[in-house]
Amino acid sequence: MAEASSDISADGDSLPAIAGAFVAAFDTHVGNLVEWCRPAELNRPGLEFKAIPSGAHDLDEDFVYLRCGRLFGLAVCVKRDLSLLASPAAAAAERGARVRSVGVLGRRPGPLGRHAAFLRRQADRLLDGGSDYSELAAFVDERRADEPDGDDAIDANALLASA
Repeated sequence: MAEASSDISADGDSLPAIAGAFVAAFDTHVGNLVEWCRPAELNRPGLEFKAIPSGAHDLDEDFVYLRCGRLFGLAVCVKRDLSLLASPAAAAAERGARVRSVGVLGRRPGPLGRHAAFLRRQADRLLDGGSDYSELAAFVDERRADEPDGDDAIDANALLASA
């Protein structure tokens, strides 16, 4: 949780403000879905398909820049091969792999890359069977900016309204 409480990135720059964060997953019964997001209004139609690229099951890891209305996003998508980690029946139930994509949305795409290492660690943790989103929630709460008067301020509701 130390990562979530620090506002300084590895290169010493201040981390950019975000509108929120989300976790997308592939479920063998329903397909891609948003399993968690904060705030709830970020769960826009199609976000789950933008965050998990087609062919993700063939890659161990990838990242995706995406657009959601007037917001930009960065999602880190990670696949975990279950053949060595789970019983054959459990692995078969998930088609041999588990996929999670953890992302953030903000006003500009470039600075979002500074969050990539944190997003990658969260994806790994969730792939290992975690369902605790408290670190992500704290991350969002510390970095979310919705005051309309600052340089990095983001009014997520106004930006999403135009989507």
